[in-house]
Order: sequence, then C-alpha cells, then structure tokens
Amino acid sequence: MSAGRAAATPGSVTDADRPPTDDPLAAVVGTLVGELVALAEKPDTKFTCNDLVEVIGPRSHSLSLLVFALLSQVPGPPGWNVLLGLLIFGLAILWTFDRPIHLWDVVGRRRLPLKGLVKLMGGLKWLVGHVTRLSSPRLTALTNGKAVPLLGAFSIVMGTVMLFPIPFTNMLPAFAVALLSIAVLNHDGALAILGVVVGVIGVVFFVWAVLLVVALLYAVDVALTGD
Repeated sequence: MSAGRAAATPGSVTDADRPPTDDPLAAVVGTLVGELVALAEKPDTKFTCNDLVEVIGPRSHSLSLLVFALLSQVPGPPGWNVLLGLLIFGLAILWTFDRPIHLWDVVGRRRLPLKGLVKLMGGLKWLVGHVTRLSSPRLTALTNGKAVPLLGAFSIVMGTVMLFPIPFTNMLPAFAVALLSIAVLNHDGALAILGVVVGVIGVVFFVWAVLLVVALLYAVDVALTGD
C-alpha cells in the first residue's frame, strides 16, 4: 500500500448499484475529487494506479474508464499513451465480464502525478457541470442490464486501437470511451449512441492512418531501391 493511503473506500459502489438520480454523475465525480484532494494534502503521498482504482472502487468500471480515458490525453513520458491504452483495454474486458478491477503489477505499481490528477479531476468536475445540463436519464435500456457488456465489448475495440502508437489516432477512441462511461454513469442512452458513433469514426480514422503509413513506407522503399 502506498504511503498515505487508507483501506479500500467502504462506500465504493458498483456501476449497477448507482440509482438513476437527478444528477448521479456529478455526485460520483464530486466524491472522487474530494477524496483525491484530501490525499494530495498529505505530505509525501505516493499515489499509484492501484491506489486510484482503490479510491474509485474495484467494481466501478465505467468511472475508472472515464478517468483513464481522460488521463490518456494528458502529456506523459514515452509509452504513456500505450500504457493507458493497455489499461483501458484491460478495464474494458473486466467491465464486459463484470469482474472486479485488478491491475497487473507492472501497471498497478506505476506512479501517478497526484497533484496533476487533482487538477485533471477539477477540470472533469467543471466539465461534468456542463455535461449534466445536456445529459439526463433517457433511453436507459441502452445503459443498463444486457446493454452494458456490449458497451464494454465496444470499449475493448477502442482500447485495442489505442495500443498502436500512431499519432492522433487515440484521441477519438479515448473520447468515445469517456462518452460511454458518462452515459452509463448518467443512465443516458442517447449519449451512449453518440459514443458509439464517435468510436466508429475513430476506427475509420485509425484504418486510414494505418493505410497512409503503409503507403508512405512503400513510397520511401521504392525511392531508396529505385524499383
């Protein structure tokens, strides 16, 4: 356990356990931000991916995916985007099969910049305040029950795309995962549809980028060999 971390949050609940309230997403994010701010105020706190999952809750798949999807858009060291893509890929598998979140040691022990994470979550809280003005519980059949594993399976595809270190190709898949996560947290089926549409566009862009890279490599090879 990292310094400054307490036992697993007793109040952590699963995505399925959250009742459709007037503003469920804002309540969940507000609680998460409060816990992270409290941890950041403690001196010499070492915060890892495992600690973040512990704060969020080991069965809060959609909130975990939302946080890591946003983190994937934050500049990091070499391999950062691939690591986040791997995390999203793994979390999406666990979400699909409704398994508790457990990260591989090589990933779970990776340090996270706690103060930077608090700033990111502050931005998320601001964003949520605007999202909830447009998003509300509707078409709930698309975010409950048998629909959730399908959203998880779609997120696996998004995570797979994010594993390839091709510039700019991970932005739309990450955005799609974030939209699907928000849709489940806020019981908004219309937002889930939008997330799927964004994801499909992201896959099309990824395929186009791969073909472009292959074409460029072929052109370079032809130019060098003279064939």
